[in-house]
Amino acid sequence: MDAVLKYYKLLFTLPRGKKAYLAALLSIPLIVKDPISFLAVFLFIVLFYEERVLNGRRLSFLLATVSGAVLINKPSLAAVFMAVASTLFKPSPLLALLAPNLLYLKYPHAMLAVIPISLVVFYGKRKGTVDFGIAWVRAWMGDDYYLLERIIYEQGVDRTARFVRVGPLLFTDVHFGLMRYAMGSLFPHLAALKGLVPHRLCGSHENNPASRWETYSLLSVPLEGATKELSLAILKGENINIYEYQFREGCIDIVEHPKGADDLPCIDWRCHIADPHNSEGPRPDPGVLEKELATARLISSKKLGKPKVVEVKVLGEWLCEERGFLIDWGNFKHLVVFGNNMKRESQKVADLVSTVDDHSCAGFGRRTYEPSVVKGIIPITDKHVPSLVGERVASYRAMGGLLFSPESQRDIVKSIKAGVLAVATALLISLI
Repeated sequence: MDAVLKYYKLLFTLPRGKKAYLAALLSIPLIVKDPISFLAVFLFIVLFYEERVLNGRRLSFLLATVSGAVLINKPSLAAVFMAVASTLFKPSPLLALLAPNLLYLKYPHAMLAVIPISLVVFYGKRKGTVDFGIAWVRAWMGDDYYLLERIIYEQGVDRTARFVRVGPLLFTDVHFGLMRYAMGSLFPHLAALKGLVPHRLCGSHENNPASRWETYSLLSVPLEGATKELSLAILKGENINIYEYQFREGCIDIVEHPKGADDLPCIDWRCHIADPHNSEGPRPDPGVLEKELATARLISSKKLGKPKVVEVKVLGEWLCEERGFLIDWGNFKHLVVFGNNMKRESQKVADLVSTVDDHSCAGFGRRTYEPSVVKGIIPITDKHVPSLVGERVASYRAMGGLLFSPESQRDIVKSIKAGVLAVATALLISLI
């Protein structure tokens, strides 16, 4: 029964576009001219088909490229295509070498072109980078997160997350990455479903939850708080604007960099540092941020009224979602949209506009993973909510410095260079 379901899914995921069908039809001349090569590709499809990454659509294009390579008398090129595809299935030097299978019966010299691919997979295994790299590609291309999350969880670190509730806003230093729907990318969307408006504090990918389950766990405990009076102070300093939510127990400084910034570092400051992600730019150095904050001077201060949350349709470009939330405090309006940072040409449609640093639209085939442009909003529904204030912490497994330590970055860069060199060498050999 499992075999029947497998081939039913293969048919179900075959390409529906005319170009893809025409590409797959290239295999017909191959059957006539070289049935052994066709059998090699057919056996490859039977062995390596899977529902997510090497699905029917992608394998049909592989069939077309391999067929075309053999028909122009470049069987070594066909072998390279199959070896690379098998590495996506499972990064194994032996599997990459044997993937072309029956093709070697007629073209034994094709194995020479595959050897560089096999060697670079072996090198990546020794360096410990190839499994992570392939897991990343599988998540990026096909929403297959299991391998990626398993590796990150095993090599992750235990951290403590901070949560601060200010009315409908839920501030947290949990990072909403890594990509698509893996790890912490679901956090802002799940928080919105719970009636909260998510907003980042400080930090970056080192605070990614190591898996989706960690994200679910962090959001499973409610943060209610108590009704408090709230006020807002606006400060200006060198290269920064600060919107400071104040309450009796503390404060939150939303630090805006009009000239651009991303993922503000966590530093020791009198208030929680929050990042609005509303002007694309590089991540500032902690020392630079401290000096900027020290220059801030008060411009105005006001008491905030009972907040009203307005669900809005956001007009613009490069948004992960067209919906957003406008928090109307009466004399101050704060818009939160689901985008990943923001371009400077965005319209000033509220007193403060933040993006949630959304990573759910990152990935293969997604065209919205660019800094957002906000042009306007259309109200949909609204409701009044209490001015609750509360704080809590929670332990979780985080990504840590897996991608950010100097050693990791050196190994990753070396592995990428080795991979590019191996593929280039394999292609060169195959075309000789």
